[in-house]
Amino acid sequence: MFLVLAAEHIIDHTKAFQHAINIAREQAGNVALFTFGVVPSSANMGYGYIEAVDQNCVSPVRSFVEKPDLITAQTYFDSASH
Repeated sequence: MFLVLAAEHIIDHTKAFQHAINIAREQAGNVALFTFGVVPSSANMGYGYIEAVDQNCVSPVRSFVEKPDLITAQTYFDSASH
């Protein structure tokens, strides 16, 4: 297992991040790839949006949209806020 991180990100909650890494390691089994995401605090066109199959801590990814337009980002944000 190896972890690839973008150099442009700051991880403020290191204990939570380390916990997520440990969960991924435990759940990995035969899964080839894990992705980590954060819940956004606002709609933002600079983010990529991950749509998970369900809201569990570990869930298959249904789709990923890289940097959507503002209307689409707002739609994603609104749907995640419920």
